[in-house]
Amino acid sequence: MSQALGGADAPPILGVSLDVITKLRDEARALQASAGPPRVWRAWEDPPSRRAAGEPLTTECVCFELVRPRTAAAQCALVALLPPAQVSPATVFVSHAWRYAFDDLVDAIERAPLAEPRSVWLDVIANSQWQTDARDFTWWTTTVRAAGKRGARITR
Repeated sequence: MSQALGGADAPPILGVSLDVITKLRDEARALQASAGPPRVWRAWEDPPSRRAAGEPLTTECVCFELVRPRTAAAQCALVALLPPAQVSPATVFVSHAWRYAFDDLVDAIERAPLAEPRSVWLDVIANSQWQTDARDFTWWTTTVRAAGKRGARITR
C-alpha cells in the first residue's frame, strides 16, 4: 500500500475518493452539450474564445466552469468544501496537462492499477484555484519529486 503524501514533519497532502472525481466528470459531461463561457482568464486572447457546444471539457474548463464557481464564496480549494468522508491523506499524486479532455484523465485514473483504497491528489480539486500565482514552478516540481521519494504512487 502506498504511504500518504506528506511525512511525519509535514501536514498531509489531501486527496479525494475516486467517487468525487467521477462525479466531477459527470458534471463536466452534462455541461458539454452547451457552449462554455468566454475564457476571460486567457489574457492573451482578444476577444476571448469559448468552448463550443459539444466540445469535451478540458481540465481548464472544469476549473473555470465547475470548480471556481463552486468555491467562489470561500475562495478555497474544492477539497475544503467536501464532506470529511470523501477526503483523506493522498496516496496517489496525478500529474497531467490541463489542455486535454477531463473525461480522458478520469478514465485513466479509473483504469490505473492502484491499491485500494485510493485517495487521489488532483490539483484542480486539492489546490485553491484562487491564488494560483502563490506557488512558483520550483514549488510544483519539488512537490512532485518529494511525493515520489515518500513512496506515493505518481501517475501521469
